[in-house]
Amino acid sequence: MTMLWSNLLVIVAVLATPYVTVGETRTKPNWFDPVLSADAYTGHIKENERIVQLQPPLHASDADSINSPNGKICGYELSRHNHDDQMNDKTSNLPFDVDLNNGHAVIQLKSNIETVDCEIKQTYRLFIRAFDCASGNQRRYSERSPVIITVDDVNEYPPVFTHKNYLFKLHQDQVCSSCRVEATDDDCLNSNHRVCDYQIKTANVPFRIDSNG
Repeated sequence: MTMLWSNLLVIVAVLATPYVTVGETRTKPNWFDPVLSADAYTGHIKENERIVQLQPPLHASDADSINSPNGKICGYELSRHNHDDQMNDKTSNLPFDVDLNNGHAVIQLKSNIETVDCEIKQTYRLFIRAFDCASGNQRRYSERSPVIITVDDVNEYPPVFTHKNYLFKLHQDQVCSSCRVEATDDDCLNSNHRVCDYQIKTANVPFRIDSNG
């Protein structure tokens, strides 16, 4: 009887011992900020195009593990300023955004912007930074780099004479040193709006015209 009671105590003790399996999810620390490929970028876009030709090409890297969201680049952010004081001014009123397609970042016109106009604004001075794919407060950003985008002119405006008609009266044998016509050109590369040359298209006339009109 004593032996049986002893065996019973052992069985009860074994069955009473708790075994608990705890599932634990650990978030990998996001140690590193993304790093842009250059300290500064310059870009050109023609008035009739939508994609900015950027030099050097826009790229960013992250030293965190590529197998985690922390080591992947999720996007780029354009802003007018090199600081975070005006958070609502980062992308508002900017005609550009950054498209990330297959890992290649391209600065382009926003979908609601038809064109940029060199005659209205020839140069845009912006800042850009990259951010990784971490969520919430774990997300990290690169330092900002300046971006200067120049709008290249397209020859869209023909020269226009300042008057519809010109009338000059000359006496016989008189040399008209004050007989002058004038035309202007509104393309933005022509900062003083002058034209390069004039031509008289009427044949067999005793007059000539120089580049000053």
